[in-house]
Order: sequence, then C-alpha cells, then structure tokens
Amino acid sequence: MFAKLLIYTFLLLELSCKLRWLFLSNSIENFKGVINDFVLKYNIKFK
Repeated sequence: MFAKLLIYTFLLLELSCKLRWLFLSNSIENFKGVINDFVLKYNIKFK
C-alpha cells in the first residue's frame, strides 16, 4: 500500500512539473504531446 502511494505521489509530481512547464511555454500542441507521452509511458500502471 505504501509503495503504491509513493508511486502515485511521484507520478503526480512529474505531471505537475510538466504542466507547469507547459503553461510557461503556452503551447497547445506541446500540451497534447506531453499528455500523450505521459499516458503512453504510464499506461500499464494505470490499468
């Protein structure tokens, strides 16, 4: 349980860093690309 919580915390931190970077770059295409990369990268863990 603790390990799972740690993994999700790490995923949220990584996602928030990417989102903050995206808002700074202010590009919708970049936003779509990063969300797709994130989903593909962690698809197995979310199932």
